[in-house]
Amino acid sequence: GAFEGSVMEETLTAFHEAGHAVLYALWDLPFDWVEVFTDKHPAPPELKGDYAGLVTSDLMRDCPTFAMSWHRDFHIDQAHQHWDRLICVSLAGQLAEWNYCRNTGCKMAAFTGRLDQREIRFVCRHLMGCPMPYMKEWIANLRSRTWELLNQAEVWNAVTAVAEALLSQTSLTRSQVRALVRAPRTPSVRKSHE
Repeated sequence: GAFEGSVMEETLTAFHEAGHAVLYALWDLPFDWVEVFTDKHPAPPELKGDYAGLVTSDLMRDCPTFAMSWHRDFHIDQAHQHWDRLICVSLAGQLAEWNYCRNTGCKMAAFTGRLDQREIRFVCRHLMGCPMPYMKEWIANLRSRTWELLNQAEVWNAVTAVAEALLSQTSLTRSQVRALVRAPRTPSVRKSHE
């Protein structure tokens, strides 16, 4: 995410983290909570300076056995879909910021999304064993897919609802995010992307 600071930076951070959280919830991927750090709700000392917000999840703890290439339950098609979705979730933060700025005319800081890229590389290299040329093409395709998904009105409304809740509450549990995503305006979106 972006670094702590102004109201605009807090708003961008809220949209960034909401982008991640909404896709986690949309696809029923496990996560613990999402939060943004502000002057009133500062980052813990071990995160200060690196993060202005985060979605807590554990890729290995929450990894289904069908997505683990070394496990007897491994299934290549299900694994590919799982890792595709995790990369889309990682891309969704920066893309949600871009979409917010495109819609409002604000300017983004150049450093946003840097930590998300680190997570994407981790997934591609260490969990999938993906070679670099294929990885770049794969991520470009997933970036387009994520952009299209975020620009669907009902998904963007869910991102906006989560971002607004983060700006007022600074922290949301998985169940709170899921409730916002599953609000009456989103069932058709959930059904079409499962």
